[in-house]
Amino acid sequence: MSNRKIENILIFFIIALTIVFIAITSNVLAENKKSGQELRTEIADVRGDADSIVTIASDDGMYDSSVLLNELAEKNDIDVIVAGVGYYVKPYEDGWKEILKDGHTELISHTSSHLVLGQDTEFAQDYDALNYEITGMQKYLTRTFDSKQVTFVWPENSLCRMLK
Repeated sequence: MSNRKIENILIFFIIALTIVFIAITSNVLAENKKSGQELRTEIADVRGDADSIVTIASDDGMYDSSVLLNELAEKNDIDVIVAGVGYYVKPYEDGWKEILKDGHTELISHTSSHLVLGQDTEFAQDYDALNYEITGMQKYLTRTFDSKQVTFVWPENSLCRMLK
C-alpha cells in the first residue's frame, strides 16, 4: 500500500474520531447545561440567565466599521472585540474614547502598523522593531484609553507560519 493511501486512511480516521468526539461532547454538554451564573465564568460578562457567551471580533480597528459594530453591540446588548492597529486607531482617539465608554466594545492590540512579523521578514531579527510593533501598541492603548491590555492579535496569521 502506498504512503499516500496510508496518509488518506489516517486522515479519514482522524476526521471520523473528531466527529464522534464532537457528537459525544455535544450530548454531554446538552445534558449538563448550566446557566451563565452557574458557570461563574471569568471569560466575559454573562448577561441575565444566558447559558452561553457570544463575542464578535473585528480586525484592524477601522473607525467607521467599529462605530457601526458598537451600535450593533449596544442594540443587542452583546460584547465586541476590535483588534486595533495603531495606524488606524490613533487618528480617531476621541471617537474611540466615545466608543469605549459604554463598555460593549473592547479595543485590543493588533500591532502598531500591521506589518507582517513572520520569520521570513526583516523584523524577525530586529528585536527593537518587534518590541515596538507588539508592545508599543499595547502601551499606547493602556496609556490612551486606560485599558488593561492582556491580548495581542498577531497580524496576517504570520505566527502560524513561524511555528511550522
